[in-house]
Amino acid sequence: MSPWNSPVFVIQKSDKTRWRLFQDLRQINEVIEDMGALQPGMPSPTMLPKDWNLAVIDIKDCFFQIPLHPDDAPRFAFSVPNINREAPRKRYHWKVLPQGMKNSLVICQWYVSSLLSPVRAAAHQAIIHHYMDDVLVCAPNDDLLTHALDLTVNALIAAGFELQEQKIQKMPPWKYLGLEIGKRTIVPQKLAIKTKIRTLADVHQLCGAFNWVRPWLGDLPHLHGMIFQWDKGVTSVPRKDRGGRDPLLIIEWVFLSHQRSKRMTRLQELMADLIRKARIWIQELAGCDFEIIHVPIRLKSGQISKAMLEHLLQENEALQFALDSYIGQISIHRPAHKICGEVLCRAPQRRLSPNWCRSTSALRHPQPRVLAA
Repeated sequence: MSPWNSPVFVIQKSDKTRWRLFQDLRQINEVIEDMGALQPGMPSPTMLPKDWNLAVIDIKDCFFQIPLHPDDAPRFAFSVPNINREAPRKRYHWKVLPQGMKNSLVICQWYVSSLLSPVRAAAHQAIIHHYMDDVLVCAPNDDLLTHALDLTVNALIAAGFELQEQKIQKMPPWKYLGLEIGKRTIVPQKLAIKTKIRTLADVHQLCGAFNWVRPWLGDLPHLHGMIFQWDKGVTSVPRKDRGGRDPLLIIEWVFLSHQRSKRMTRLQELMADLIRKARIWIQELAGCDFEIIHVPIRLKSGQISKAMLEHLLQENEALQFALDSYIGQISIHRPAHKICGEVLCRAPQRRLSPNWCRSTSALRHPQPRVLAA
């Protein structure tokens, strides 16, 4: 019998129609060497070429299609308990990759990626994004997409994976990694968040929902009106430009941390933090740096000059680190697009009402009182 034998339970999934096995693998996870993360983050579909054709494949039960080595299979033994101990427990062991094992995610990523490597070499003009059990195939035309898709499907089926024809998305909108991809837009899928928290399972579902939304916090509803109003096009444009779409194409949004520092932070330091994050992000997505970085600092006396920018770069360490080894162009002029004029302006401070000031006047100069002993 395996020394790592542990009981297993059957838990109903959230859709109330399927079940999954729950096994405590903490003891065997303690003796397994951590393989690390082969794919630290999810691929961003915003970097796909414009007007290319897409297809998305969802591998069914990906973990349960990856076989374990026969020598390692008995290490993942489990027992099925009986109600009221009416009979001896039945013992089994996994023959496929179990969920809950420390390196299951890494092995799944590595195994599927090894199957797709020959496909990438054979269809080198196509782009294949793979993350866990989701595969996205992108090609410039229908013929090349069909060829790359057939190679991908045949490679997965030959390895024993089960694919359902209705799970292969060939028409928009494509659903991929929590996103809904259209012809010109990419938005997060509609997510139902359970607000009434009563059990620990409800807490886990809420945390899982937040994890799905976290990479796309820039697409929150309160930003939709501000961001997407420019995608409708401008009617008052010169005659030669009529019929054209908005020239500004938003790829990704970069945000400051929601946990602000307790010390006073200057505007130059916040701008340097944005530049640093944006440069790191574009290098991860596209493997290149920006051709031009706009530094639109507006002073009370007017727009910043080049001499003031040179002085700022010499004196401000945060900007020096943010622009380290940058060989592109730095512009002090604000782009002419409408979004740059509204997004980069500071929000006006709310003026306090006289009633509020009168009601808090007693708190500004509190009178000391002596308490009787």
